Amino acid sequence: MPNLQSTRDLDNIIEREINAFNDKHLYGKGIYFTRERNRNNQLNGIDGYISVPELGIEKAPCDEKASGQYVNKPLPTFLMELSQVTASGDVVDGWFLNEDNKTEYYMLMYLWATVPQTVTNEILNAEWGKINRKNITLIEYILVEKQKIKEYLKECGFDENRLRNGANYIREHDDTDSYKTKHGFKFVISRNLKECPVNLCINRSVYLKLCAKHGYASQFD
Repeated sequence: MPNLQSTRDLDNIIEREINAFNDKHLYGKGIYFTRERNRNNQLNGIDGYISVPELGIEKAPCDEKASGQYVNKPLPTFLMELSQVTASGDVVDGWFLNEDNKTEYYMLMYLWATVPQTVTNEILNAEWGKINRKNITLIEYILVEKQKIKEYLKECGFDENRLRNGANYIREHDDTDSYKTKHGFKFVISRNLKECPVNLCINRSVYLKLCAKHGYASQFD
């Protein structure tokens, strides 16, 4: 039995640090965010309620998604979770497909921070576990409506049932960890993690076309 890992505890710690940065440097300047304190609502995809008056968005349930593990080397993609394995071993819908999930908007974020880093074989390795609110220097954000993403995928021929079928297929075939569609997005599975999530890997350029707002927040703003 392989020694499977979970990064969720560390993810939660880093998430709180990023939230603190956002509350000081991003929100309150045309974008307003009221944090949700109820744990059940948080588990159902509501980190808070976002308002952007210029766009007519008012108190919409929002899920913040930051790619902290790729600090200083942002990938040209972002993942949408299709399925995962629970602690009891059951395969369930991920947050993108879960019918109980109340998210209306995603705040997708790439970040840069002054954390220790090394370069091995021309690959940058940053110690993402040392991210904190004081060493984050810049965040790029993409605010995108969940329904817009689903509409895009449906136009590509992937409704929710087909997404589930795709997730099940890759989970059941141990000989592959990813497969790419003709539309450019990929189904990928992380078998090394306890949750063994299957994600849909969508290019950043797609989110930029679909988004309601795109911008940056600096430590010096």
